[in-house]
Amino acid sequence: MMLRIAAADDDVIVMDEICGTIAALTDSAEQYTLTAYDNGKEFLWDLEKHRLFDIYLLDIEMPDYSGFQLAAAIRAVSLEAVIIFVTSHIEYAIDGYRYSAFRYIPKSKIQELLPQALKDAAGCVRNTDRRAYMIVTKDRIIRARYKDIVYIYVQGKYTYFKMLDGQIFKVRKPLSQVLSELDEEMFLLIDKGCAANIEHILTTIDHKANMRGGEKLDISRPKYKTVQEKINIYWGLRK
Repeated sequence: MMLRIAAADDDVIVMDEICGTIAALTDSAEQYTLTAYDNGKEFLWDLEKHRLFDIYLLDIEMPDYSGFQLAAAIRAVSLEAVIIFVTSHIEYAIDGYRYSAFRYIPKSKIQELLPQALKDAAGCVRNTDRRAYMIVTKDRIIRARYKDIVYIYVQGKYTYFKMLDGQIFKVRKPLSQVLSELDEEMFLLIDKGCAANIEHILTTIDHKANMRGGEKLDISRPKYKTVQEKINIYWGLRK
């Protein structure tokens, strides 16, 4: 399994140690790709462009943005990402759990503790990836992970799946049947012919759902209040 890791730390020595420790994990069952950031501004820029990772290694104290600020930005777009604080300030641990931090690693123990932390984090990512919808067509079967489905819509006799990477798949089923087969808490009917993944709704303004990826979906007037309430409940339960 290939896991995407982002590390943010302005200390060059610490970043080199993180990179070296991950590179040395040759006997691991997992594979890792690492993107390093030496400042919070660049990190947030990529996050705003929807460049997402499975695991985040964050320093708490950086000159421009703190690790807590970065963690808050991550949680605004992803509840499933694994956040690990790599820091000299363990006394801040309680504050970090507001962002559902997975673990804290002292900078003095990176080589000792980071390998096991990544192994445990990989288990969390695998569990998340298990939730999927099987799209069966005449010539293939596609495993569409819930977190990769941005929205679902109906046209004629087919229901279409718009994926995070831009691909579109279809099944010859009514939307109501597809929704009954999915986690209905996660997929919210915003119009009679369209259901959006709540995880990918960034904002709702003027009866539009602004989706991750830039698309704007219409929310019908009769459903607008209910949609707003369900979004508030959904995110409220996960704070």
